[in-house]
Amino acid sequence: MSLPQAHLVDDDEAIRDALAWLLKSRGLPCTTYDCGEAFLAAWTPKLAGCVILDMRMPGMSGLDCFDALCERKSTLPVIFLTGHGDVPLAVATLKKGAFDFSRNPSTITISPRASRRPWHSMPDSARPMPRSTR
Repeated sequence: MSLPQAHLVDDDEAIRDALAWLLKSRGLPCTTYDCGEAFLAAWTPKLAGCVILDMRMPGMSGLDCFDALCERKSTLPVIFLTGHGDVPLAVATLKKGAFDFSRNPSTITISPRASRRPWHSMPDSARPMPRSTR
């Protein structure tokens, strides 16, 4: 199994860089991908952590990427980010098994406690350690 980390998939380089910085500043390792296809090419059943997935991207949408992960029986929790979401879309993704859905990524604040929620179901030995305890 790989070390747990956030797998951030977003076509917008500015959003990708800002969220990656935010996660890393909270002691959470992060790998970025500019499209769903790139993430799926890197995906293996041994990946650990969570996926932060933009809903709307050119080519493969976030929802299509999520569907592909479901078909592969991925156990990674998926958090959707979008500036274009609505309540029915959020409900639909959560019913399909998404961990969370955030409508506006530009207003997301990641507290150390909240950012670790996707890892709560993982064994302690597989969870990322807070920066202050390394």
